[in-house]
Amino acid sequence: MKENIYNLLNDIDHHIEKYNSFPADPADVKKWKGKMFFHKRAKQGWMKYAAAAAFICIAGIAVSPVRYEVYAQVGAAVYNLARLLGIQKDLSPYSTVVGETIERNGVSVTLNDVILDDESLLISYMVRSDKKMDSAETEMALHPDILLSIDGVMMQIGASGSSEKVEENSIAGSETIEVPGIDVQKQMDMKLDFWVNGRKIGDMAFEATGAELMANTKTVEISRSFTLPDGSEVTLERYTTSDINQKVYLSTAAERLHYDLKLKGADDLGHEVEFNMRIFADGRGRMEVSTIDNGFVNENAKELYLTLYAVEFPEESGRMSNDFQPVGEEFTITLPEK
Repeated sequence: MKENIYNLLNDIDHHIEKYNSFPADPADVKKWKGKMFFHKRAKQGWMKYAAAAAFICIAGIAVSPVRYEVYAQVGAAVYNLARLLGIQKDLSPYSTVVGETIERNGVSVTLNDVILDDESLLISYMVRSDKKMDSAETEMALHPDILLSIDGVMMQIGASGSSEKVEENSIAGSETIEVPGIDVQKQMDMKLDFWVNGRKIGDMAFEATGAELMANTKTVEISRSFTLPDGSEVTLERYTTSDINQKVYLSTAAERLHYDLKLKGADDLGHEVEFNMRIFADGRGRMEVSTIDNGFVNENAKELYLTLYAVEFPEESGRMSNDFQPVGEEFTITLPEK
């Protein structure tokens, strides 16, 4: 699995530049998708022409126009964020259920639910076309480009996501939109613009807050610094855990990070654990637990024993390497009590 992921990532530009907020269109979103760190789950991701996707079909659901509203409601119940992200917990206290559908030019988009998780907006959606997806190209064309505005200002600096094929003419997906610097404690007016195959389908407005999730997020200070092979220093600041995810936040004095980083190790129960880079901008970054092989951090674990690994970004070839090398000594994170 990991070897395949790095082969796929080699088809994308992963050089990380300094991000700023600015007016954008779907063409800009497509560029952002290539500039964000992310490790996709075992589903169809954004990587164009990626093969061997794990498709999940629902049998026996009619998709004719007269029954589409019923279909959308069933899809929203089945393909919410908990389902798409593989989280076996009730996320309803943190989610805003939108359940709205927009349609144009034979394409329908249903926004199921959204969750504001710190500086990330997680959304789940379904897209349906009146035409069959008979190739990888036509399926990729159905993947939406999504622009987020908060309180009337276009905020996002990038996004990543994955999707599953539901029927021969529909997909269900989740997307994580990065919005650093927002105040998650307050209620915010949000608007999502949906574009499919270069055409705007419409927009949906809703209110969201991350206050309750933040209140239930536990934090452990790490405050450990490591010297990378080029002499620059990176500091692992803190570990956070919630019902949504486990994360490690980091910082560096350098404006640009020349290395992809990961944390690997195990918990005190012997379960392997891995954290991969999710985003880095303006000297600050975030790792998130990789669920591809090992799942989330075990709820019964009390400690994590981790080692930092690094691999330099290619300067010329543009091809990603999986030759991660250890940086510094193993360290321990004492996990917070439940």
